[in-house]
Amino acid sequence: MANLAVRLWSAESSSAAEVIAGIPLAWPSQVIELGNDTTLPDNTYQLMTTDDFATYRATHQSDYNAYLTSLAPAATAVYVTGKILNAVSFGRQIMAEYGAQNVLAGFNTTQIQTIMATTGNVQSALLSGSLKVALAELATITPDGVLVTQATLDSFRHKIQDYLGVPRT
Repeated sequence: MANLAVRLWSAESSSAAEVIAGIPLAWPSQVIELGNDTTLPDNTYQLMTTDDFATYRATHQSDYNAYLTSLAPAATAVYVTGKILNAVSFGRQIMAEYGAQNVLAGFNTTQIQTIMATTGNVQSALLSGSLKVALAELATITPDGVLVTQATLDSFRHKIQDYLGVPRT
């Protein structure tokens, strides 16, 4: 049976505990295997055998589980927000590419206004990061063959599908 040096969150500095706000103070912040040695790194550690440590963790597991459960909504919100911001960035990139194509094609202001009216719902969806909505809106556009072509619609649909990791249609 090996010895462990166990440091609890209650022994951490207040700044470290603030970084991990809400973590149960009885939960280990660091565990060092000592083997047969009984010398602790400093007085903030407790000496435990591996069996004692297993019992200690089991005793405090429910507190730690409650802590993790409390983090889930915040972590999920941060994750989803990041995904949306990435999708917004991607949508803006696609819109810039489309705008550049229109300028390079020599379309005048009236023609670009017509394109904007035709693709307005797609643009709104792209700006909000709603890429699946953008795909659905692309499917409702009837190309005129001049300002909005099927090839252009297909190209942008494929870019969005590739970004989302869904099969191309």
